[in-house]
Amino acid sequence: MLKKEKNGNGGGNVNNSTVNNNNQVITDSFNNTVNITIRPFGKENLDFITPTYILGLLKKCGCHFAGDDEMQLFVGQMYKAIHANPEHPENHNLIIPSLKGSIARIKTGEGKECVNRKKAENQVLGTIAEVSYKNVEEEHEDMGEEESRKKCKEDYGRFVNKYIAGDDACDDTSNKRANARNRQVVAGMSYNNKEMVKESQKREELKESENASINSRVS
Repeated sequence: MLKKEKNGNGGGNVNNSTVNNNNQVITDSFNNTVNITIRPFGKENLDFITPTYILGLLKKCGCHFAGDDEMQLFVGQMYKAIHANPEHPENHNLIIPSLKGSIARIKTGEGKECVNRKKAENQVLGTIAEVSYKNVEEEHEDMGEEESRKKCKEDYGRFVNKYIAGDDACDDTSNKRANARNRQVVAGMSYNNKEMVKESQKREELKESENASINSRVS
């Protein structure tokens, strides 16, 4: 039986039902997936994250007026969009195998590597902060009045600095409590979606093995 662990997104448990739901997502998604080439951790495909998507998610999560729970919801949804998106298995490059351990497993250009979990979580938060701000900034450039654009940028800059990971995206010294909460969200999302990520990686390895076998027969 799967051992229950608390997730990092405001409570709840990871259980057999959660894994079964994830497996259904895996089946639905990967039936339509032929080849998977997983990108190295830190080199994710972010082209599909658009200003419209970011602003819609901010509105959905209530980030413009709400508190910590809504901010953490945004971080969790952004993690899912980037690292646990069944439509983008090329970004399935991070697994946090246990919420009690200190290890994260990442994909690199040379294979798989175990790294410090906190460092990996902070790198994810940095990516979320960077792509979020970049897209919102681009959206502001198309807005009308200068003062409105300036105020939106300032408001969002404060949001990024306070609630995603502190100053410079990955610095957890300026707001340690916010950083710790958001790292827990990242860990919980990674743990809850690890079966889908494992399946992507298995399929990539299977394809590589098949290609190697074909090449050896040809040569």
